Parts: sequence; structure tokens; C-alpha cells
Amino acid sequence: MDKPLPQTATPKDDGSLEPFMRIVLAMLGVLDLLHGCVHWVAPESAAGSIAGMDLSTSSAPNIVYLLAAAGISQVAWGVVYLYIALRERRFLGAIFLLEALKSGALLFTEYVTKPPVVPIPGRYLHMTTFVTAAAMVFLSLRQTSESLQDFP
Repeated sequence: MDKPLPQTATPKDDGSLEPFMRIVLAMLGVLDLLHGCVHWVAPESAAGSIAGMDLSTSSAPNIVYLLAAAGISQVAWGVVYLYIALRERRFLGAIFLLEALKSGALLFTEYVTKPPVVPIPGRYLHMTTFVTAAAMVFLSLRQTSESLQDFP
């Protein structure tokens, strides 16, 4: 007599945003890793070749250093984002809130308090990252409030 095959557990679709949020955060992590590596590894930190900055001034080494330091920070954030997306899902909401605040502060600095002399190459990426992170926070809060309504 043949034994019945064991039933495999199939994931039920409970309408959770978590898989989508994990994918978005992983994409942001990879983007930060790539962007940071360019600034950290490129000989002139991409200041001249990508950003079009004039590196013939005496302050050029400082500009190159600051962009390389920013690149190291981006690499670190990319690693954190990938770790959270792949292993520590409980921090998804918090990390999107942090990214929205970070991106918002960057945009505020770029457009209000200390605008650059020429438009920077990543300006649209900054806007996209802010909108994406803010949307994830909003959707997460909305889903949380909807799930709380299910309780008596």
C-alpha cells in the first residue's frame, strides 16, 4: 500500500507588504553598495569624471576625500539594508522611516539650505529614494492600522 505524500506548507497570501518591502529594501541596498563603491574606489571619487567638479583647485584633495568618505558610508548602509532585507525583517518599517528622514534631510540641504552651484548627478536618485521610502512608511502604517481594525 502506498503512503500518501506529505502535504507541503504553501504560503498563504495574507496581503502582507513584507515581501514587497524586502525586495525594495534589497534594491536600495544594492544601489547604495554600487554608488558607494564608485565614490570609494574611483581614483578621484567620481568628482571629476561623473559629477563634473573642477579638480584643478587646491581644495580638490578635500573634495575627493569627502566623496570617498561618503562612499564608505553608502557601502555600510547598503550592507545594513541587505542584512535587514534578508535576515532581520522586523526592522523593515524602522529602516524605511530612517531612509525617508535621511533622504528628506539630504533634499532639504540640496534645495534649501546649501544648494550646489551646479546640479548634482544624483539629484533624481535622491528624490526617487525619498518618495519610495516615504511610500513604504505610509503603506506600512496603513496596513498596520487596517490590521488593528480586525481586532474587537
